[in-house]
Amino acid sequence: MFAALSVVALATTVVSIPPPRTTGEVQINLASGRLAASVCVENWPTGVGRSVSLHGGLNLAHVRDQTGKVLNFSGWYGGAVDGEGRVYDFDPPAAGPVCFDYVGSAPMFPEYDAVGDFKGLIAADGKSLRASEQAVWLPTPFDPKAKKRFQNTTYRLHVVCDDCTLLYMNGAAPVQGHEATFESATPQRPLLFAGKGLIDVGPGVNVVNFKLSPEGRAGWTTFFHSVRGFYANYLGRGFDDTPTILRFDSLDRGLKPKRRWGFATWPTLAFGNGDLDAMGQTLSRDDEEGRGNSAYVAHETAHYYFNSLTANGPYRWLLVESAAEFMSWKALASMKGQGALEVRLTKTVADFNAFKTAPLPLNAIVESEQIGSGYRYVYGPLLLESLERSIGDTRMRQFMRGLLNARELSSWADVARIARAAGVSSAEWDEWTRRCVDGAPKACISALATPPSAPSQTTEKPPA
Repeated sequence: MFAALSVVALATTVVSIPPPRTTGEVQINLASGRLAASVCVENWPTGVGRSVSLHGGLNLAHVRDQTGKVLNFSGWYGGAVDGEGRVYDFDPPAAGPVCFDYVGSAPMFPEYDAVGDFKGLIAADGKSLRASEQAVWLPTPFDPKAKKRFQNTTYRLHVVCDDCTLLYMNGAAPVQGHEATFESATPQRPLLFAGKGLIDVGPGVNVVNFKLSPEGRAGWTTFFHSVRGFYANYLGRGFDDTPTILRFDSLDRGLKPKRRWGFATWPTLAFGNGDLDAMGQTLSRDDEEGRGNSAYVAHETAHYYFNSLTANGPYRWLLVESAAEFMSWKALASMKGQGALEVRLTKTVADFNAFKTAPLPLNAIVESEQIGSGYRYVYGPLLLESLERSIGDTRMRQFMRGLLNARELSSWADVARIARAAGVSSAEWDEWTRRCVDGAPKACISALATPPSAPSQTTEKPPA
């Protein structure tokens, strides 16, 4: 998932709410991992105070108003922490944008011997530097009460990197060179990549830091065409962006050479390590590797819809990861057949049965982090699959559309209301809750390894 909604309906009046806009200059040096910036943020969100989140490894030097006047700020000692970011509070300017000067150097891993690598790192290896929105490398308006970042931003940023041959920012075209001005009038989640690789811009898909063969490009292009159509039909909402594939070297590949991982910052899908050309060619195959890669990329593509910026509340990880994984299963069945889904379900059920402790019932969740990794990728999507088995494909599509539009689930009652709006009766909901949510749901989940009896409930006519 990703652009923030820009209009709000108030009775019969439509009021335009401009998103934050970030402008300024960013300077990078690959050899040292240094990142320095002087940027201004205008259109500050209303009602959230004057707090900003910035990566804890970046040293904030000044906060200024548009005239250059220095504003007092706090947060160095004992301040709030926002994941990878440190929260700073500053005096409000009289008017106009707020400007920030900061600098830092990312830890360097030229031997790729980091213990781990993940989306929230400012990742540097001497040959490239990668920073996603999770790393809050751009100062981000922050609501300390809701603990929410406002990261969707339009931007105009001048990026300079003297030892680069490739520069890329999410939502703009990649540039072969060491200096570029990137601009997007559409709100984007900011992702920055600087390196020494190649770009491969073409129909259907753009590629950063890698070169595709005609066969590889055909595989990626055909896949995105298929998954785009499926998601548009299932969720009632399509995407027009041209996906961009970013290939990077994972900082932990020296210690974990078989690890494969990636992340989505739409329209960018970033993949660590591996041969993207060979991967693209597998997407058209109906073997184990082709099915696995198709489900993997379908999950990342589903983050166009279900993502961390459009989900809040205790069930945010159900909305972000469990929903994306469930949607990837539906896409896999559409592209590779029901048999491919049944194989994946059997494996996922086995993963669930290997849990050492029973998961907390979904209706007992009160904090988002109670939905841990295994819950997000195994139990959560299995719960959604069990619900589909109970209510059928047509109402499940309506339920998923309800989750997509909800954006925030504050309680189990909110989830139940979405189910009722999808046409699920109170009796059906209570029966599914008793069987698959309350207590020990192993019997419910284990049954998913067995294909549903004919006629398949997934043959219902999709909702209009």
